[in-house]
Amino acid sequence: MTLSTATIPELERLHQQASHWQNLSPRQRIPYLQPIKALARRHATEWVNLACQIKGIDPQGVWAGEEWTTGPLGLILKLDHYLHALRHGAAPPVPRWRTTPSGQAIAEILPRNWQERLLWFGVKAEVYIQPNQSTSQGNAYRNPPPPGVAVVLGAGNITSLCLADASINWWRPIAWHC
Repeated sequence: MTLSTATIPELERLHQQASHWQNLSPRQRIPYLQPIKALARRHATEWVNLACQIKGIDPQGVWAGEEWTTGPLGLILKLDHYLHALRHGAAPPVPRWRTTPSGQAIAEILPRNWQERLLWFGVKAEVYIQPNQSTSQGNAYRNPPPPGVAVVLGAGNITSLCLADASINWWRPIAWHC
């Protein structure tokens, strides 16, 4: 679907700033993500209460825990990962590497620390590097796509996904509607 930015003033303003955003270094993008994290913390209880109200869940009940982990906590942890990557120039150190018997490199990227091991007990994330490819990171910064605007529309039962999806698109200005 093609959408003209001229019909929506906010999108046109983002489009005009797209090349400026794209030219920011990873470290220069940090100040844009930090306030989102602070706002998520400040409004976490309100966020969870509203999600519970919409879903008909008792905000003090056991099921409210899912709203915390998939809502504000999920976004805050995702932002922590993004900020960690940006602080390392979009190439954060990999906690652990291993190699398959065939020689394929595998980056074990989650959990990064004991807090994540405790929170995400039994969950892990690995990146399998294609055979005969370097283990470099940060390709979006070295070879960015043409400037543009990404629009993220949110719907569904995981309230942090829209913001997390918008935050991950580091190389394009974002407009979102959740």
